[in-house]
Amino acid sequence: MVRGFLEGQRWRYAQVAVVCVMFALLLGGGLYLASIGKRLQANADIDHMAQKFMIAMLDGETAVRGYVVTGSPVFLDPYKYSFSHANTLLQDMLGTMPARFTRDFNREKLTVLVAERQESLARTIELRRDRGYEAARDYVAGFQGKLQMDGIRQQVTGIQMAVDKESVRLNRQLTFSLTFIAPLIAILTLTMLALASIQIRTMRGTMQIARTAEGEAARRNAQLAALSDMADELHAASDRSETYRVIQHHGARLLTDLPVALFVYNHSRDQLRRVATWGDGVDGLSTENFPPSDCWAIRKGKAQLNHADRGVQCTHLVDKDAAALCVPITARGQTVGLLCVGDAAVHMVDGDGEIRRIAVTLSEQVALALVNLDLRERLENQALRDTLTNLYNRRYLEEASERELNRAERLGTSLGILAIDIDHFKRFNDQHGHAAGDEVLKRVAAHLVDGSRATDLVCRMGGEELLIMLPDTDLDGAVEIADKLRSSISHLRIRWHSGELPPVTISIGVATYPEHARKFSVLQSLADEALYQAKQEGRNCVRVWREKARVAG
Repeated sequence: MVRGFLEGQRWRYAQVAVVCVMFALLLGGGLYLASIGKRLQANADIDHMAQKFMIAMLDGETAVRGYVVTGSPVFLDPYKYSFSHANTLLQDMLGTMPARFTRDFNREKLTVLVAERQESLARTIELRRDRGYEAARDYVAGFQGKLQMDGIRQQVTGIQMAVDKESVRLNRQLTFSLTFIAPLIAILTLTMLALASIQIRTMRGTMQIARTAEGEAARRNAQLAALSDMADELHAASDRSETYRVIQHHGARLLTDLPVALFVYNHSRDQLRRVATWGDGVDGLSTENFPPSDCWAIRKGKAQLNHADRGVQCTHLVDKDAAALCVPITARGQTVGLLCVGDAAVHMVDGDGEIRRIAVTLSEQVALALVNLDLRERLENQALRDTLTNLYNRRYLEEASERELNRAERLGTSLGILAIDIDHFKRFNDQHGHAAGDEVLKRVAAHLVDGSRATDLVCRMGGEELLIMLPDTDLDGAVEIADKLRSSISHLRIRWHSGELPPVTISIGVATYPEHARKFSVLQSLADEALYQAKQEGRNCVRVWREKARVAG
């Protein structure tokens, strides 16, 4: 009996021992799996910091390019912030990175490359500030910056490769561990079923994380590459059409299998117009043009998720029952456009997921490109046009005249020149003030443009002196056009404050190629002599250059 009791005790002890061993194994297995999960999460954090670091470096370069192009100090604040943020991210990333990762990249080399790139950009800013645009452009053209950025990308790619290798190794360890632990769970007693169930769910979740980690890393790397490629090509784009094509191409890499439309403001900022699209079904997403008030994202200044179950909807959407995400494109406090992402699937109802993150990141990249493009166009326009009348200036005329003369000589056609002067313009300034004189200049300029052909070139030479170049126009045609313009201006009425300014008239001198001269400078001089003759003969008339006009001058 005692022996049976002792044997029973031994069996119970054995059972307890087995249960304890199983508990220990399960607990140890769970802790091991949790540690793998933490390391996988740490790898994902390092990868995320690497992506943000590269974006911060690119943002800093974008700001420096903006300063080089414009010379405006407004670009220096984002430059300082971007590289301060990049340095912080670099230190955090290197601080959390395991020592074994250094087999795939050189920590010291990365630090030196970043410091050299920032010094190079600081030198670019210094050259632009002290010696001007040409010096800064020549310095940038040395390709030193490209080599530095290529080196930084190579080191960051090494970090991401180390993260990928580590994730694959952890996944294999996780798979092996799960294969070992699963049989233990299968032989647990009924009293352990509840614990086993919890453990199984935990392991399934961990397995799912492990299976998706590699795919997620690949997707993030592809997104970072698309953003980097798009940034490089946007900087190189020469006009709006190229810019929109770049956005469309790389946008399709980021937001795949979704209908997406890009809208920008028109010049008067009273309409948003569609400039780029990609994805199937985009024509049924939104109207091509609509006022800003039709979009809640524009009105709120932040992303708007439209869905039948989500209250107010953007009225520019075609299908009010379909899900769509509207993201305003904003840079430096100014909204320049809208990104509209549509999707017939139900997953778009979750507006805080992957689609929103990518759409917001894409809109931020596009915003800087559109703002820089607007700035460049304004600068180019200011260099070629008169700021008061918006007519072409003397600088543009010098370029266009050579081109038109070469064309006329090549094709055997004529070229007419009209030298125009507003009669008694000084009286408007003396009697009504310079503001009234400016209004006369603007109205006369606009009237001349409206009365000219699309191929004609209307320029302001200075003061009240204007010039019109008439391609493919012989002497008779030039005189006919000049007289029509003169007559039209004489009937022009200009309202000023509560009254009306005195009638405006113009005098015009005419000279043509090849009848009068073959060089533009001579043609312009002869047209001026004819204009002088018109003013001598009473103004408000048209005179063609004749030899006597030269004598009278």
